[in-house]
Amino acid sequence: MLAVDLDLSESAGREYLKSLPMRRSQRKSLLTERWAVKLYEREGESSQDFKMVETDKVVYVNVNIHRSKGFSIRGDSPMYRALMWAACRGQLEGLVGSPPSNYAAELCARQLLLWMVAKEGARLHRQVSPYLLMTMDPKSGWWKTPMWQGFQREYQIPVSQAAPTGTSESYCTATNLELCGDDEGWGPGVDASSRVAGWSVRFHRMIVKGILAWRTRPEPLMLLSATVGSGAMSAEELRKWRRHVANGHLSYNRHCRTCVETAATGRSHRRIIAPSCYTLSLDLAGPFRIKGESGDAKGYRYALVGNYTMPSTIGFKDYKIPDELPPDEPEGGVGHIPLDEDDDLFKEAKDEFPENPRENQKEMEAANDEYQKLFKEIKDTMTYQNLHFMVPLKTRDCQFNEYTVIVLESYVGRVVKALKRRARTLLQSSGLPRSCWPLAMGYAAWAQREFALGRSGSVVPFGAEVSIKARVFGQGGKFDLDNKWDSGQFVGPATELRGGYVVRDKNGRYLTTMHMKTNVVDVDELVGPVTAEAVLPMPVKRMRTKAMRPLTALEQQIVELAAEYDVDERYDEQAVLNVYALLERTRLQGSKAVIRRSQTTSTSWTTGMFTHGGVSGLRQTARRMPATTAFFTKVAKELMGEEHFGVVAVTRGAQLRVHRDSHNDASTKNTVMALSAFQGGGLCVEGPPGDQWRQVTPGRWVQGKTYELRPGAPLSFSPRKWHETQPFQGDRLVMMVYTPRTNNLSDEDRRELWELGFDLPEGRDPMPAEGEIQLKKQEYILDEDGALETFVKGEAPEEETSVMDQSLLKVNELQQQMLDEMIDRSSLLQDLVEEEEERL
Repeated sequence: MLAVDLDLSESAGREYLKSLPMRRSQRKSLLTERWAVKLYEREGESSQDFKMVETDKVVYVNVNIHRSKGFSIRGDSPMYRALMWAACRGQLEGLVGSPPSNYAAELCARQLLLWMVAKEGARLHRQVSPYLLMTMDPKSGWWKTPMWQGFQREYQIPVSQAAPTGTSESYCTATNLELCGDDEGWGPGVDASSRVAGWSVRFHRMIVKGILAWRTRPEPLMLLSATVGSGAMSAEELRKWRRHVANGHLSYNRHCRTCVETAATGRSHRRIIAPSCYTLSLDLAGPFRIKGESGDAKGYRYALVGNYTMPSTIGFKDYKIPDELPPDEPEGGVGHIPLDEDDDLFKEAKDEFPENPRENQKEMEAANDEYQKLFKEIKDTMTYQNLHFMVPLKTRDCQFNEYTVIVLESYVGRVVKALKRRARTLLQSSGLPRSCWPLAMGYAAWAQREFALGRSGSVVPFGAEVSIKARVFGQGGKFDLDNKWDSGQFVGPATELRGGYVVRDKNGRYLTTMHMKTNVVDVDELVGPVTAEAVLPMPVKRMRTKAMRPLTALEQQIVELAAEYDVDERYDEQAVLNVYALLERTRLQGSKAVIRRSQTTSTSWTTGMFTHGGVSGLRQTARRMPATTAFFTKVAKELMGEEHFGVVAVTRGAQLRVHRDSHNDASTKNTVMALSAFQGGGLCVEGPPGDQWRQVTPGRWVQGKTYELRPGAPLSFSPRKWHETQPFQGDRLVMMVYTPRTNNLSDEDRRELWELGFDLPEGRDPMPAEGEIQLKKQEYILDEDGALETFVKGEAPEEETSVMDQSLLKVNELQQQMLDEMIDRSSLLQDLVEEEEERL
């Protein structure tokens, strides 16, 4: 059985680790740190290099059965249970190993299962995804089993043939690490160059480099395949194609679209062996339809192509000229390619050459007859090599001196076609305009000569982005602080400066320089700014805004308890009482207005939004403890049945004086519900059917009614109504929800409140009734028309008295609001002073 029954607590993990043959100090570190695990180490292997992966947060675990039988992971072994416990908790950083062939099926399945569980555990605990590396014989039947094929389809783990640099050994690996070495073959079924029983020291170092690279950029193969946009191509195939593009599409590949579109002809082509040595064959191509340009001039229409034949030198390696496909063989991998014969760049226009003079023709025929006679007598069997040359011309008139030997051979025609194909490929891959064909053909001939003469290391890809040094003369150091390097595209060697380069900038200008840098990477943009820990001195000046303190151990316990209740969907009164009991042990951040209006000693905890004057935003409790806030929001919706509110508050022992919530939204409701049983403690609310009278302000009495509070029975009323808490006996714990004014609440704060579970109402002011609008309009007409003054004569004194009462009431409310704001500001300043005293 692969599955085991586990207890994921820390105490259970301590018991699992006690049964392992390890030191006590190592077991202690394994309880809290991540594990870098190596499985199935062979006898005689050296894993000293693996200790380089250890850090202050990662411990290297060597599961070596040759050290102790207690490291076996077969069956329900203690080692397997400990590994599965660490995987479930997200503590496995990665697994590497080569399962032995005698128990390959079981051990491979256990390694894959551990990795899958570790991947899910890392996701749940927000850790970096684990890495996996497993090596097997490329001809092993494991690669064809349904278990491996289903696992590979699900997780897209590539299989590659990796070989450490400088060795003859190779390994068939299934891994998501990026291994850097000589990887000539890929995939299962590829014959390894040498069979090895265990991992060599160089292969260990290759794995260590891959692990260190994984920590900086996890899952690089997944990221690489995502950038390509095709999930059917493996990482090894992408690496081969990148190498093909970097080599300037050499050699010809019939599955490459650029190679097919620019070099394929669809007819058979055979290589011609050069019959002579030290001969120069010339051919004139053109005129071309598009005039070409180079770093020297513009208006080129012809290309003089030469092929120089010479004995092969040591180390000669020419690039492969592609063998074309037979006409009946289809080409695959690129799909249908529409071809337009009229749009061919190198299709030559009709330009009749003058007839060769009779004297020259006789001289050439005599020279060829003499050459054929000598060649037949010598019977040369030397090995030759060819060097290609190309000179762009504006006209077809060429002059040669008396020392030039010209032998027209059939091979030079093939060189012309090869240079044309290479020029098409280079222009398309570099993105340069077609007028740069002289540069592309010249570069193709130059690159061929460099490869043929063993100087391929100096060949820079055509069109590659390079940096050149730009000098400014005669400015007296005026531009010393400016950037002295410009960028451009490399288009070939310089013809007028030995060892120089020609670069084309973004404006189409050509620059000849000796100062050129290739493969320059903008690491600042790629990596970004490096984070560093700064050691700051002691503060000498207090900041004007508060910085959020980290959560204490008790606050962290409250957050975890609320999250646990939320996961279990336990939204009842007892869950709130348990969380609030822990909140009371902290420095409660409740509503200061509740504490100020209370006639008894009370505690409260408020979360959600706030409104002070014209400023609205999120409370610190909502920002510091979002999980607890979300839990209280769901409890309020479940127990009280309210959907639209902006604040949730829980109070204990509060007996509020008579007041109105003038800062709340008038179109919303206040809802209160008891969380505990107590005697008395009801709420007296202003209303016409009331049987009690209360003095709300000096000289003003209102009528109201007392409503009892009990668990499970919420009470809702308008925030503009006067209300007061009645005396009580017992532990009075209530929850209330309400909505302050949301006019000045930003969109960002609204989004954060919505993520915490708050559903704010629209907050629009209620419109007056239609009758009131008409009455005001009628009174306005009567006041303006003197003839109708007697219509409201008897009602005027009562109306004036009512208006005066309303005005005085408004002034009283504004005065009370100013006093409340001044008291809030005084409390805030007192808190600032206390915090400053604590820091000192």
